[in-house]
Amino acid sequence: MAIGSGDQIQKFGTETTVSAATPGAITNTSFSVAGDVATAPAYTAEDTADIVALFEGAFSSSPDVGGEVVLYARPMNIQGSNDAPQPDVNFEHYAIGYFPVDAVTSTQYLVLAAGFASLPNYKAGQVYEFYLRNLAGATLSSGWVLRVTARAPGPKA
Repeated sequence: MAIGSGDQIQKFGTETTVSAATPGAITNTSFSVAGDVATAPAYTAEDTADIVALFEGAFSSSPDVGGEVVLYARPMNIQGSNDAPQPDVNFEHYAIGYFPVDAVTSTQYLVLAAGFASLPNYKAGQVYEFYLRNLAGATLSSGWVLRVTARAPGPKA
């Protein structure tokens, strides 16, 4: 069956790189740090609470079979200039999805396992910082890249 004009489809916004120009390595079980996002532009939701995400990275040694890199969204400017806490081992909230990794050391290009993630929106135009937690069993090499794109349903033209 063909998708006809007016049928509901997924529409995508503009892809935004939300990692720093040269983010640091992330050891196994560790989180990325504020410096990995500080030089990147903050991501502002485009009146949608859903995103798709693309992770690009390589590991210093083969990751574990079944390993993953977890994506966190930190809401910024929730009340004035007050932000949600930065994710760490004591505050693992706002995990919005994960990238299942292959047990190879070559560069991997991965999308979220669920295909998309819902953001913890509090208000229109909510701003976010994104963090990663490496649960792959090997160090994620520096220079990884994280890109996000808004996703929303809409009619086919």
